[in-house]
Amino acid sequence: MLVFNGTQYWTGWVNIWGDWCIHFPFTFNFAQRPFPLFEHPQMLGMPFRYHFAADLISGALLKAGFSLIQSMIFPSIILSILTITVVYYLYKTLFNSIPTAIIGTLIFFFNGGLGVFEFLFKKLMHIQEPWMSEGIQQLTFIHDAGYDWANFVTSEFIPQRPFLLGFPITAILIIYFWNIFSGKNVLLKKFALLGGFITGFMPLIHFHSFYVILGIAGWAMMSDIYKNKKIHGSWILFFLTSSIIAYIIISNIFEGIPRGNFRIHLGWYAPKNIPEFFLYWLKNIGPLIFLIPLGFKYSSNKIRMFSVPFIGLFVLANIFVFQKEMWDNRKFFLYWHLFASGFAGLALSKMLFSKKSLGLVFGLLLGYICTLSGFMDVVNLLKFEQQKYGLFTQKTVDFARQVNAATDHSSVFLTVPGNTWLGMVLGRQIVMGFTLWMPNYGFSGIEEREHDIRTIYTSRENISSLLSKYSIDYIIVGPIEKEHYITVGTYFIQNSSITAQNDEYTVYDVRNLKNKNVIEL
Repeated sequence: MLVFNGTQYWTGWVNIWGDWCIHFPFTFNFAQRPFPLFEHPQMLGMPFRYHFAADLISGALLKAGFSLIQSMIFPSIILSILTITVVYYLYKTLFNSIPTAIIGTLIFFFNGGLGVFEFLFKKLMHIQEPWMSEGIQQLTFIHDAGYDWANFVTSEFIPQRPFLLGFPITAILIIYFWNIFSGKNVLLKKFALLGGFITGFMPLIHFHSFYVILGIAGWAMMSDIYKNKKIHGSWILFFLTSSIIAYIIISNIFEGIPRGNFRIHLGWYAPKNIPEFFLYWLKNIGPLIFLIPLGFKYSSNKIRMFSVPFIGLFVLANIFVFQKEMWDNRKFFLYWHLFASGFAGLALSKMLFSKKSLGLVFGLLLGYICTLSGFMDVVNLLKFEQQKYGLFTQKTVDFARQVNAATDHSSVFLTVPGNTWLGMVLGRQIVMGFTLWMPNYGFSGIEEREHDIRTIYTSRENISSLLSKYSIDYIIVGPIEKEHYITVGTYFIQNSSITAQNDEYTVYDVRNLKNKNVIEL
């Protein structure tokens, strides 16, 4: 996931390169600045509207003296092992069958669809499609060919650190709620308090999982009320605790939930008419489209009833989009897939362990088809040299430490609004990060801020008012700034001192220019 060759840091998968470029600055800010951070490190003056707990853990490890790779990778390794273990235990608890648990776990982690078969067919027929790249082809994600069911290991668990932290916690709570739903346990007050406490903090761990937990807990509570004809006080304690904590976090840290990105969009990426909708999901989940209802039939009534909120997630994610990027609906689809894989595992185990040889053959064939695309994509993760992406160099990290030593942790830095390596590892507040990320957090005024940044960098006239507007203390001029702004203005260069400099970057101290009316001669 993250490799250091002595001079530069590299990542071996495009999804990690894309996602971790936001996790690195969060991690370095937690390591270099006092906690808590009241502003978004990549957007000055805006709330830290992000589930940042995973990066807080890595930042604490980095501050404690662990290397960057250790700080980023150790939590991921531990959480990956926990995730696999919890998924297996969930299926074992639900279906009381080791074969079902093993098969369901394999189907869940090697999800993919039929992309590999279309790819191989067109290769054999010498049909060249635009999406058939010369490099390593993702077989579970070929959007131009209608495959969007990207493998969850390669697209969610490994690159998306908040999800890897939030998922096993959610799965553990699902197991406990199942035990209550099935009558094996009752909701004890001590768990209600602990579970409510954990659920209340889920917006900081993984926001999508927070909604999932509330939905499943609500369904378990309604079942409990139906059976006992009254509401148990422990449920009130659970929801009261979780609601109070979550409300404090959402209202004070996130400063509310942006609603502008919520909208109706039928079918996710699928075509709108029913036959093509069915074919779309057949391509994307393959034989699961038949195995899931078969497993549902074989299951007990209690399991069927418990699956209702998970089925509801599939329905809702096909009706609404909950964030700016429609792709992010996958988090809700994944929880549906978690339960659906258990049904498919049950159906396949019935075939594999039937006394009829035909059942064994069909079971092996369907299991192979279900998991081949996902298995191939997971195996391709190991081909580091064929798909590595460069990150920042050790020289940049060392220079960032030099800048940190010369500046206060509360200082505000100006960089180009993009993925600047120095801004990424600096561990300081910057005016605005990568422009395309900002709408995902519900931030406004992005174009105005981008215009102001360009003005500061390129102007030859007095820019004191803009420096004051954003409380800018230092301006960074490096390779990407020179690339974006072909001619860097001379005003702040001529009227400020240099705080730190190497052969790539220069950091200018502009604190004396704020609110100062200097006339350009």
